[in-house]
Amino acid sequence: MRIVFPDDRNQNGYGLPIVEHCREHGVEIKLDSSVRSAELCEISRVAIPSYFRSGRVEDTAVDGFGEFVFSQQERRFFPMIGVSLFLCATAFTGLIERFHVLAMMENRFQRLLARSGIRFSQVSQPIHFRGERAAFYIDQRYAESGMRDSILPLYRSIQKDLSRQIMEKGNVPSILGTETLCKILN
Repeated sequence: MRIVFPDDRNQNGYGLPIVEHCREHGVEIKLDSSVRSAELCEISRVAIPSYFRSGRVEDTAVDGFGEFVFSQQERRFFPMIGVSLFLCATAFTGLIERFHVLAMMENRFQRLLARSGIRFSQVSQPIHFRGERAAFYIDQRYAESGMRDSILPLYRSIQKDLSRQIMEKGNVPSILGTETLCKILN
């Protein structure tokens, strides 16, 4: 998974890949005018192998793992891998104050996230981009406040670990600037 920021430091900077993909397909992303690029980011390349994404929980769901064998109980949690990645992204975007988040995803994945309380809004028409996908938007603060109680302990643990790592190692990209880093560390 990656989190991408637009380069708004100079006139010839780059935008977000999601905006470019939609533009190439003649589709506009419709965001509220109050969304500033300094608080905008994109979550993309959420890569989960197909055997973890599959709704099946039979033995074929773990082909290619060689020595690894997962129990029926463990396989029931495979759908939570994608949700967990979005919990990481939600925690990180909050810590770095990039509250406005775009993501290109399938409706099926968006519905899975919604069951966890992470409710994205569709902001573009669907396009054919590695399957049928559309641009979705969420305010990180809304995502955090809307999470189901059942996943809040996992989210708080992820948030605490990311915050600790940032404080220990200063693992924040320099593009964020000193002011944001100081807010995170305090």
